[in-house]
Amino acid sequence: MKVERERSLNYDLLRVLAMLMIVCFHYCIHGNGEQIFSTSFSIQQVISYTFGSWGLVGVTCFFMISAWFMQNRETISISKWLNLYVKVVIVFLMCLLIARSLGENISARTLLEAILSPLNSSYWYVTAYMVLMLFVPWLNLIIRCCKDKNLLTITSVSCFICFILTPIFNFVGGKTGTSTVFMAISLYLVTACIKKKLIPNKVNTTKLLFSFLLVVSIESGLSLLASMTGMVKISSHIYDLVDIYSPIPVILGIMTFIWFSEQSIQIGKIKYIGGGIRKIAKHTFSIYLLHENPHFRYLIWDKVFRIDSMYYNPAWKYLLHMFLVVVLIYVTGIIVDIIVSAICDHFCKLKSITNICRIADNYLNLKEKNNV
Repeated sequence: MKVERERSLNYDLLRVLAMLMIVCFHYCIHGNGEQIFSTSFSIQQVISYTFGSWGLVGVTCFFMISAWFMQNRETISISKWLNLYVKVVIVFLMCLLIARSLGENISARTLLEAILSPLNSSYWYVTAYMVLMLFVPWLNLIIRCCKDKNLLTITSVSCFICFILTPIFNFVGGKTGTSTVFMAISLYLVTACIKKKLIPNKVNTTKLLFSFLLVVSIESGLSLLASMTGMVKISSHIYDLVDIYSPIPVILGIMTFIWFSEQSIQIGKIKYIGGGIRKIAKHTFSIYLLHENPHFRYLIWDKVFRIDSMYYNPAWKYLLHMFLVVVLIYVTGIIVDIIVSAICDHFCKLKSITNICRIADNYLNLKEKNNV
């Protein structure tokens, strides 16, 4: 079966916006000593809630965009998988060099961590995505063989465990045994249901905007209540509303994906803008790798960008600072991705690497002739 290769402009634009959501999110959750979401109510905090609450919405969109185009895939491309692995390691090592220049202690153990970073949850999204890639042909086989009712049941149960039980257990104590890989699989199944039209795929623009505004209003209202009553525990749990496994950003992410999938963006005479969006979308991955490195992220936000002091400036200065920092990280990440992608492509075209990948493809890929 032919793999779907062409990505229309609406999904590319969503990818660009999703990464903006993620960078803004990390600006707010890591800045000011990671206290912005739980500090006293202020206009700066409302700005942070408005622009910086959507990181997991962006991650959900990224998972679903990838899932959408992998639904009919019957083979694993080890070459692409290895290309991604090498890219993660190279950017990780670049971040270590920058962290070392900022005074971070780098040991041999840290270098080993860099080599294993794609699979050791240094970047949880990367690990979940790379493990998911290996199981895509088998997941697609299950999706094809399942009756619609059974697919809906599997999807509902997995989402209930991942996005309802897990956050409840995280709050009251205990664990469900889920992981980010299970989260990725759950979103993959949701995407399959949407593509097969088993889930209503109509999202009104007003309803989508209202949903985002409602979350900001709830966050701001809880923060104001906590500041007025002195109930610190309320403010300490505001972040939980938009944290990983919370159903709120997942629902918003699914709604956003559906809304974009319904759009038919015509570039007309502005073909250069469309081409620019596609090129940016192609090189967003290193933006995440660069600014969310575990040895780098705690240094840059307050030590380099001084969010801890900018947060207490007038609101317009704080908003301008957020905009400039996000743009700087975004542009830097794109440039890094272009350079690193060229290195990875050259590496994966080496004859020895090509032969290894071919052998791995033959061994790992799904054999249709076998009973499965």
